[in-house]
Amino acid sequence: MKKLILCFILLCIAPLLTAQTLYTINDGSKIYRINDDNTVTYLSTVSTQELLGDIAIAPSGEMYGVAVDILYRINPVSGEANYITQLPSQAYNALVCSSDYELYTIGMPDENLYKYNLLTND
Repeated sequence: MKKLILCFILLCIAPLLTAQTLYTINDGSKIYRINDDNTVTYLSTVSTQELLGDIAIAPSGEMYGVAVDILYRINPVSGEANYITQLPSQAYNALVCSSDYELYTIGMPDENLYKYNLLTND
């Protein structure tokens, strides 16, 4: 009976133990999914005026990207990029998202850290 209960518990929590989907982007704004066997699968090419410098994944799984000084919400399957906001005019080529739904990037050449809260749009 204990083994049956343990199996039931494992079946219930197994979906919660899955890892985050990993993505990468190349210098042509092509999005790839990184597979468990360390291969990649091409998903789409993001269409923005400028090439994306980097992408970040929010805790919800949504993808975001930065292209020069513009933040976008990205659909990795279709490549559709939706404008979120424009940052102070300079180049940004790195983007990360915190567990608090905040995007962080560093501007070049000023090397100041910029933050955008996805929950408050600020």
